[in-house]
Amino acid sequence: MPTANTVRRIIPSQKRNFGRIFDEFPVPDLTQIQTRSYERFLQADDPFEKRTDSGLEGVFREIFPIESYDQDSEARVPSL
Repeated sequence: MPTANTVRRIIPSQKRNFGRIFDEFPVPDLTQIQTRSYERFLQADDPFEKRTDSGLEGVFREIFPIESYDQDSEARVPSL
């Protein structure tokens, strides 16, 4: 009969390597890489005139201006 509310774990006495590569490679700071990527995506620190056609700015330039079917009214890029 199984026991209730218990967690069974096997804790090894030593680490075992089943791979063929024995060198250890340093893991980069993944949070910092993601943060820099997000900053490039937003381009929030760049003035409007110097923003490139990538990231969020590229999406806005691709979508806007949105015109009505009869071209009577138009929606422009929201200012951030």
